[in-house]
Amino acid sequence: MVTQEQKNTYKALLKQQKALIKKVSRKFKWTNRIIILAGVALGLLIGIKGARLEDKGVISPGSFDLYLLFGLFLYYIFTLFHIIIHETGHLIFGLLTGYRFVSFRIFSFIFIKQGDRIIRKKYSVKGTAGQCLMMPPERNEDGSFPFVLYNLGGGLTNLIVSIPFIVVLTYIDNAVICTALFVFILSGVITGITNLIPLDLGVQNDGMNVKGMLKYKFLRDSFYLQLKVYHDLVNGKLITEYAPDMFALPDDSAADKYTLTTFNYMFAYYCFLAKHDFESAYAYLMKMLEKADKLHLGTLNVVHAEQLFFMVLYHRPVEEIAALYKRVKLILAAGKNDISLQRINYIYEALLSEEEKKDIMTLINNKVPKKWKKCNLEKLKNDIDKIAASYPAIGEAVMNMDIIDYCCKLRNNEQENQLENRQENN
Repeated sequence: MVTQEQKNTYKALLKQQKALIKKVSRKFKWTNRIIILAGVALGLLIGIKGARLEDKGVISPGSFDLYLLFGLFLYYIFTLFHIIIHETGHLIFGLLTGYRFVSFRIFSFIFIKQGDRIIRKKYSVKGTAGQCLMMPPERNEDGSFPFVLYNLGGGLTNLIVSIPFIVVLTYIDNAVICTALFVFILSGVITGITNLIPLDLGVQNDGMNVKGMLKYKFLRDSFYLQLKVYHDLVNGKLITEYAPDMFALPDDSAADKYTLTTFNYMFAYYCFLAKHDFESAYAYLMKMLEKADKLHLGTLNVVHAEQLFFMVLYHRPVEEIAALYKRVKLILAAGKNDISLQRINYIYEALLSEEEKKDIMTLINNKVPKKWKKCNLEKLKNDIDKIAASYPAIGEAVMNMDIIDYCCKLRNNEQENQLENRQENN
């Protein structure tokens, strides 16, 4: 049963959280305006092109709306196609600059090089249609390595592929073909430019990464380390084989402005967590939260999810858990294939009682649930086992499954000790 005091505490915590998210989100709010302007420009371009086709007699008067709908449908299809072109561009420019293939994902299909073999698995990330990750070449004596062409290769390839179709378009008078060519070019140009121009949309694009790396050495180091560690984890290396100091960042305010540094923060944290040094892991997490308003939104999302993990593990009051869970449950839902997020989801479901979870949902929805479906832990664990079995980074999957087992054993031992104490007292 939820008390009025718990409701008041929950509302106060929720108000603080909303203020924090609003402050952090404001950092990249201006980029939303750019997207709106780009949409307006897209509409104008389509309108101008349609008017010209009507003037030339290619499109009969009054039928432009049909071609506009056709063009919008093609824009969606061609954008997906240009994402494949984009990731292929990263692959091509990476190979040209000495990078080695690690993984290539398109939608839910991923090709991974493990040892000397390239294997295919099923893995997807909500909100992304593809990704190409490669191992950079050995660094030069001064620590430098090529990174500009690998990062910008995707956007450049979108533009390069679009150029020949511009020439073809000038010789075509067929309305259907004209529309298809125009939309294909437009999709390629927009995909290319929005990745080449530095933008922050909650996750920073290729252009922003290059801009940061050209300015800061620690970002170049972070990028190199990120790709190297991913390569190692794919081939079965465990995060426990790294020292947390390896991921240290300089005491520079700029370190919190770039999503590249999320990797450093989280893998230093995982080093403690994987070794079951929960005290150090929690202290590290709390240190990050001390500067929560300075963190990038993407980093803050991950940190809040891990904070929920510890709130459940340390059995914090339900009103505190509810205030954080209201936000984190959306992150967990978006990361159904993310092994770290599913580890947090499982701990939430396994370590809290059904009554506690009911109270949490009562606080979130401001009413007692009329129907309650108990979580099937066995099914949830089987689902996570399947995710782990097909996870690209073997070392990361092993780490998270080990933490799940360890935490559940801790709780079982705790409950057994409590039972023994009650029996002794009786």
